[in-house]
Amino acid sequence: MINYQPRRMEFIFVRWYESTGEVPAGWEAKKLDHLRFLPMADDGAFGFIDPSDIMRSCHIIPAFARGMLHCDGKGLSSCARDYADWAEYYVGL
Repeated sequence: MINYQPRRMEFIFVRWYESTGEVPAGWEAKKLDHLRFLPMADDGAFGFIDPSDIMRSCHIIPAFARGMLHCDGKGLSSCARDYADWAEYYVGL
């Protein structure tokens, strides 16, 4: 730090997904990739990234047939709003 003057720093708080790896996916399998959120207790579940690192043309589609993650509608964190999470998601590019 050169001095103690305030500086603007842009960042985005994110919640990460992981691949379920249960179903073969991709172009050869002719199926969409399956994702789910990392468990909230996992150390890598949340993070910060630079806005310039964001991919801006990806669709995350709820896998409605798999159901909601919390069937009772009560999640673990009101801040993360996980009460509305689906059990799995599809990635559509």
